[in-house]
Amino acid sequence: MCICSEGVVCICSEGVMCICSEGVVCICSEGVICICSEGVVCICSEGVMCICSESVVRICSEGVVCICSEGVYFVRV
Repeated sequence: MCICSEGVVCICSEGVMCICSEGVVCICSEGVICICSEGVVCICSEGVMCICSESVVRICSEGVVCICSEGVYFVRV
């Protein structure tokens, strides 16, 4: 189950992955929260909150991978 703004693509997979775009807040059934800004795609998993900005800033919880559209990933340990 995904809750997204109108006209925005939001895909949830197995309740643990959320893919959103167009600067919307996407909430999945398992409590996964993905917040993306302006054209940056953010992929989150395992209940992490991932925040991507225009400058490709990635903030993830411990040991969780956050992937942004530029193809780079960040693991916070």
